[in-house]
Amino acid sequence: MLGPTALALWVPVGATDQLFLALEEPVDSPFMVPFAKRERFADNRYLLRFGFIGAKKSPRNPDGLPIGFAISPYQIIDGLSRKETAVGMTCAACHTGQLVFKGKRYIVEGGPAATDLGQLTEALAAALGQTALSEKLPFLDGRFDRFARAVLQAEYTDITRNRLADELDAVVKALAAQPNGVAVTEGFTRLDALNRIGNQVFAVDTKRYGNAVDVNAPVNYPHIWTASWFSWVQYDGSIMQPPGAFNWLNLLSSVHDARNARSPEGAAGSVPSPLPNPKAKGNVSFVDGHAEQVTRRYAHATKHTFPKPSVAIQPDP
Repeated sequence: MLGPTALALWVPVGATDQLFLALEEPVDSPFMVPFAKRERFADNRYLLRFGFIGAKKSPRNPDGLPIGFAISPYQIIDGLSRKETAVGMTCAACHTGQLVFKGKRYIVEGGPAATDLGQLTEALAAALGQTALSEKLPFLDGRFDRFARAVLQAEYTDITRNRLADELDAVVKALAAQPNGVAVTEGFTRLDALNRIGNQVFAVDTKRYGNAVDVNAPVNYPHIWTASWFSWVQYDGSIMQPPGAFNWLNLLSSVHDARNARSPEGAAGSVPSPLPNPKAKGNVSFVDGHAEQVTRRYAHATKHTFPKPSVAIQPDP
């Protein structure tokens, strides 16, 4: 089964964009795999049942994916030896709401979402697994054959079909090996974001699955309009805001540094700072030691050595 961490923040949903867009909806029983033909998994008609908000096709959204879905190139896909364009989620998937009043829909940017990522994960796991299973059924492999023709198109041959089957098997096995413990079901409108993010960073990305914890503390998605007003955020007050009046600018700098923390080149990596004069030279912004604790935890998990900050950071007056 796909682990519940497979959809935390911006990460691939477990398939390249071609694989995801070519998948069919799962069937209710594996015994129906050889006989049933379903619509595309990525169709709004199916995806919206998980609480997502539909979006029209446009030059920036050519596949008409729901709000919060995005496609990014050069992503690592577990099970593949090369980087691929991947489907993932942005913050908008969990922080965009909608209201329908007198037949008119209102999109609430920054409002709480109504999604159920747990059910989405299970459905995606079933769709991938059933497609991989179909390829192993002689003369009853219609589901996989339709999938392969949709992915390969003009490049469809017996050789490329077999290669695709091997790659799909590798992806499914890699995802099945990821931690997937759920102690408390999240359901619609709720998510255990902290455990999902922690599992992704400290267990999945580092391949140290012993660091994973079960999903056990789901909470309602909060609105984020006033997030910059608080010194501490998250429901348990575990994340400290950058101090001062320019919280969002400092946050951008922190994001830049955190992204560089995942690069072997560290501060000399290829991700430019969004600010002309970041407060500290290093992989992560160090603010009163709290970010340092997170960084040292990451360093322990990855055996990565981080430089000391060159400038001590003091809260703005």
